[in-house]
Amino acid sequence: MLIIAAAALSGVALCAQSSTTTAPFDNEERLGLEAVANNRYEEATEHFQRAVQMEPSKAQALLYLAFAQSESVVPGVQSPDNLKAAQAAVETLNGVLALEPNDGFALSALSSVYLNFGQSEKAKEIELRILAAEPRDFDADYQVGAIDWFIAFRNASERLKQVHLSVGGGYPRAGLATCKSIATVNDPLLSEAVEHLDRAHAADPKDSDSLSYLSLVYQLRAGTHCTDRSARAADLAKARDTIDKAIAIRHSEDTITHPHAPAPPSRLSLPDEFKSMVGVRMPPPPPPPPPPAA
Repeated sequence: MLIIAAAALSGVALCAQSSTTTAPFDNEERLGLEAVANNRYEEATEHFQRAVQMEPSKAQALLYLAFAQSESVVPGVQSPDNLKAAQAAVETLNGVLALEPNDGFALSALSSVYLNFGQSEKAKEIELRILAAEPRDFDADYQVGAIDWFIAFRNASERLKQVHLSVGGGYPRAGLATCKSIATVNDPLLSEAVEHLDRAHAADPKDSDSLSYLSLVYQLRAGTHCTDRSARAADLAKARDTIDKAIAIRHSEDTITHPHAPAPPSRLSLPDEFKSMVGVRMPPPPPPPPPPAA
């Protein structure tokens, strides 16, 4: 009886000790979530920071903290305070991924932060990481294709500006040296863009955004056929056909949806207030002018 009583008392002591060490953590997490529900993100950040200090290996608390930090970041604003806030969110998200390497919430949020601050290459790395974990995530295909076009457009614009030209219609007036320099850097990007945008469109044939970017990719790729007029004409024809399909979808009475597969599954939870930050797409481009005839 004494042994049983002693064991019972020991168990009570252990439970009491456990409750006293976890109660403050649980309380800070609860207060943080209450603040989130009332859109008080600065207050939420403070509670989640205290929770993380108590339990730095809890991925769930880190995820809450990262999203609360992200809410204070203004996309595109390059002020020191805003960049500091963005960097804090990036570091916290990387902390989540150190514990949960394929967490869909953290990966999607990290890509969004990078995109919001013009770090396209880093955002693309994250989208490819998402696809490695979940090949059926066609939103990631869309993102990779759109980012590839953006980088390729920037490459072409920088080189054409040096010779007082601009991107458009396959830039037919570019000299051979300029054309070849653009082709060298852009051929791999544009081939990859076509592959991923084709996959995104096949997954959702009513997705006009994928077609719009695909048309821009074909226009840009037309300019890389420096001496092959037939290849240039073929890509310009594809660009015209693709943008016509995109416009027809936009004018259709059908409801356009994006029933894509989710990002890599997460073992963590996320309040509804944060879910609008997950899976933010590259904005669709405005309909380009019709490509010129070949």
